[in-house]
Order: sequence, then structure tokens, then C-alpha cells
Amino acid sequence: MDIKPRLPKVIFSIFFSLLTLVCIETLAFSQSSNENLGVGFIVGDPTGITASYVYNKNKEVTVALGLIENHFQLNLDHHWNTKLRIDDDELDVFYGLGLILEEKHNRYAEKRNQSGFSIGARSPFGVQYIYRTAPIRVFFEIAPTLRFIGHSGTDVDISIGVRYFL
Repeated sequence: MDIKPRLPKVIFSIFFSLLTLVCIETLAFSQSSNENLGVGFIVGDPTGITASYVYNKNKEVTVALGLIENHFQLNLDHHWNTKLRIDDDELDVFYGLGLILEEKHNRYAEKRNQSGFSIGARSPFGVQYIYRTAPIRVFFEIAPTLRFIGHSGTDVDISIGVRYFL
């Protein structure tokens, strides 16, 4: 029995489990800081759940976990925000750097004895509308990606979403 084809799945599972524990711990400790933590939904690349933690007024860490076609995708990004005022509301223009982790379930890859696991870098930029009357942010994001471990290649992720800030 060859363990090599199963090794990337094991690594991905361990990494995902550790990341989930860190996110849960961060959520638990950040409950005391109001309006810095947002959770919501994202549609596009990927479609799933998203969370954001704002610090230093113009910096933000975002996480998205979801599905694209036949695979899971996890994005972990750092954003730098520039605020623009529109009437009583705010518009953030952001750019950032991040990581992308994917686990693909693909019959073609299995037949060729290739791993469905990949890691890469991404550079998200976009806008988010911040309502002053409600703790809601609506965002649009474009992120060129470069996968360099596993299935290498380039792609562009496009997504929209909404987050509710606690």
C-alpha cells in the first residue's frame, strides 16, 4: 500500500483542523471587541462562508471557506483599506496579499496518481460598502492567484459577499 497519494490529503486535513481551531479561539477572544469581527457569506470563487477581523482602523484579515465546482477552497488574506466617504456611509477600497489552499476531487488526477492538493498566493483587491446605520459590509473582490505547490497554474477569483459585524 503506497502512502504517497494519501499524504497531501492528510496534510490538508491537519492544516484545516488547526486553522479551524485558531479561528474558533480568535472568535472567542474577540467577542469583547465590538464591531471588529464580521461573519457572512461569499458567492463566486469560492461560494461559502467568510469572516473578517479589522485592526488598526485600516488593516483587515479575512478568511473564506467554500466550494468551487468539485473542490474545497480556503483563502486567508491581509487587506490594507483606504476609506472614502459617501454621504453618511463609507466605501473601502482595498488591496492585499494572501494564501489559497485547495483540495480537488478529480477522477483524472486520481487516474494519473496526482494529488488534488494545491497551495498558492493571491493578491485580492476590491471595494466594500460600509453602512453606518447597520453593522453590515457588502464587498466585491477580484484576486489573481498563482498556485505553486501541487497543481500549479494561474487563475482569477471573483466574488461578492456580505458580512455582519458583531
